[in-house]
Amino acid sequence: MVDDDRLLREVMRELLQDFEEELVSTEDYENAVELVRGHKFKLALLGHGIGNRNAIKLMRKLQRIDPELFCLIMTGFRGLESVSAAVKKGCSDYILKPFKLEELVNVLKRHL
Repeated sequence: MVDDDRLLREVMRELLQDFEEELVSTEDYENAVELVRGHKFKLALLGHGIGNRNAIKLMRKLQRIDPELFCLIMTGFRGLESVSAAVKKGCSDYILKPFKLEELVNVLKRHL
């Protein structure tokens, strides 16, 4: 998981334990790239627009490293148009912030 929201990362860690999955998280895009180079992940949860970075570019970079990696971009209304266009190309999926945990659980059930 790559997101600058510490509380969200903690909630996600607890939620994924229910799926018997471990969460590896960072708020740094470059660190995320190194993590994917060094490990095999099932899913990447990406916060859209951290600092001056862009989750779509990060998603593409991560999927070049691991073409089987499913990326879920968590975005607000302002990022919706660009994220929607990216996932229509078959890259992955997105969820709109703020989201209910139930919505996220449904997405995770489909992809884990």
